[in-house]
Amino acid sequence: MQYFALLFCLSWSSLQAQTNGLVTGPISGIVFERGSLHPVLGVPGSSYLGPALLKGVDLAEASPDGRWVAFARSGQIAVLSLADGVERVLASGSSRKMAWSAQGNALAFENEGQVWWWRVSAELATPLGQLSDVTDLVADADGEFVFAAVGGAESGVYRLQANSPPQRLATLEGGGWLSWDPSQRSLFACDQRGVWEVGWNGGAVRLASQVRAPAGLAVSGDNRYIVVADQALRAVLIYDRFTKALLEQHELSFAPTRLKPLGAKVFLLNERSETQPLEALSMDAGTQVFFIPAGVQQ
Repeated sequence: MQYFALLFCLSWSSLQAQTNGLVTGPISGIVFERGSLHPVLGVPGSSYLGPALLKGVDLAEASPDGRWVAFARSGQIAVLSLADGVERVLASGSSRKMAWSAQGNALAFENEGQVWWWRVSAELATPLGQLSDVTDLVADADGEFVFAAVGGAESGVYRLQANSPPQRLATLEGGGWLSWDPSQRSLFACDQRGVWEVGWNGGAVRLASQVRAPAGLAVSGDNRYIVVADQALRAVLIYDRFTKALLEQHELSFAPTRLKPLGAKVFLLNERSETQPLEALSMDAGTQVFFIPAGVQQ
C-alpha cells in the first residue's frame, strides 16, 4: 500500500493541503474510487482529481475534519492519521460500508455481518451488533449511536449503541439509504417507496413518493434541501426540506450510482470508468452537473 501524509489547516469549505510537495491548493473534498483515495482540487465547476493519497484498498472513507482515513485492505480494517502518516489496525475482516460522525471523533463500519464502531481515543474497535446486508450507515455527532439501513429478510432502519441489542425503528423495502440534516436532529431514509423521516425511538413518516430506484440520499449543508439520486429515473430529485415539495427533477444523461456529499452543496453522482468521467452535481448557484477530470499524476 502507498500513502502520503496530509497536513490539513482549514475547514472543508476552504481546505488547504500539502502532500509531501505533490499536492497544493484548495481541496473541495476527498473521494474514493477505483481502489484509491484522491483529493478533489480546485472549486466546483473547475476542479480535478489530484494524485492518489491512498492506493490498493478495497474501501476508504475520509473523516469530515480531514484528520483520518478509514480503509479496508487485505483482510484488515484500519485507520490512517493524515497528520503524521501513522496507520492503526482496528479489526480483522472486510467492510462494505463506513461512516464517520460529523465531528470525526467516531467511526462506524460494517464488518462481515456485524456493525462495529471505533472512537479515536480507543485502541481497538468494538462490535455493536449482528446485522447482515447493511446498505448504509450513519453515526450521530457525538459518536453515541449508529444507525444502519439493512436489506434482505431483516430489511429496515436500526439503531445501535453499546451494550444494547439493535433496535428496529422502521421498515425499508430492499434496503435503502440514510442521511442526517446538518444539525443531526432528524434522520432520513430512502427506499423504492419514497423518502422517510425516521423517529429516533421508532416509526417513520413518508415525505415523498416519487422515488423509484434510489442510489443515494443527502441533506444539503444549509439544511434547506433533501436530495435523492434515482437510477431508474436517471435524475436527481430535489425537495424542500420543510414543505416537502418537489422543487426540481434534474434530468441526467446517465444513471447515477451514488450521491456522495463533496461539500455543503456539491454531490458526487457516479464512479469513474473507462467511458464515463466522474460527475458531480452543484447546487451552489442553481443546479448544474459538471465532470471532474483526472489530473496528470494518478
